[in-house]
Amino acid sequence: MARQKKEREVKYKKRKPKNDKESLSVHELVPLITGVSKDDKGFTAAYMEVKRIIATIQKSLGAVGKVTIGSFQKNGFVAVTKAFYHTGQYREIYEKIRKGMKLTPDEVETLIQLYKESLDLDPPSEENEKLKSMVQCIEAFIDLEYEIYSQVQRDLMKIEKLENHEMELLFLKQYKSILDEALSEWRQSINILLHQISILRDLKMLAMEQGFDLKELDNYDTEKISRLIAQLIIRRNFRGNGHQPFG
Repeated sequence: MARQKKEREVKYKKRKPKNDKESLSVHELVPLITGVSKDDKGFTAAYMEVKRIIATIQKSLGAVGKVTIGSFQKNGFVAVTKAFYHTGQYREIYEKIRKGMKLTPDEVETLIQLYKESLDLDPPSEENEKLKSMVQCIEAFIDLEYEIYSQVQRDLMKIEKLENHEMELLFLKQYKSILDEALSEWRQSINILLHQISILRDLKMLAMEQGFDLKELDNYDTEKISRLIAQLIIRRNFRGNGHQPFG
């Protein structure tokens, strides 16, 4: 009797506890996104298209690395990817993003609304709140960007109303001079920051090529990190000299 009880305890301990944050693979979500089952002949093509959509989304957001989808994020992920996969207004927006084309204000608003609605499909979580915060930040940026463009456009229209070419040129030169003087320090700061971001992006890509886990990068010893940085410096120098980088 005692032996049977012990066996039950061992079996119970071996059971895998249910984890709400269990990761899902893109492969298993393809049927939900595309409507193509794993047994269908077109499954491989559908799977590759879904991967291309995800890669495009990642690139547009500046994200790198393997996509991790928690089970608690499934509904929102499927909703967005499904919208881009099937023919319609979202597919048209996706194609413009993929080709690097600028979206119209209406298209941007439509895209933001899609993200918002999709995030509301999943239960509250820390990761979900971060995504919502990111979407809100993007929306605020776009609104402010449009406001700045509009202000500049209004200024230029006022200059054009002077109806005197010499005077128009004079005011336009003054306008540019004021901008250059006011933004000189700002432009220098952002150029330095962009250079640093470029180095960091290259470092991440090289780390992935060398088999580093980006999430565990802080745990690697100094010697490995130093070798990685040395390879990055060599690669960037070769690229700057017009040579092809090597692995």
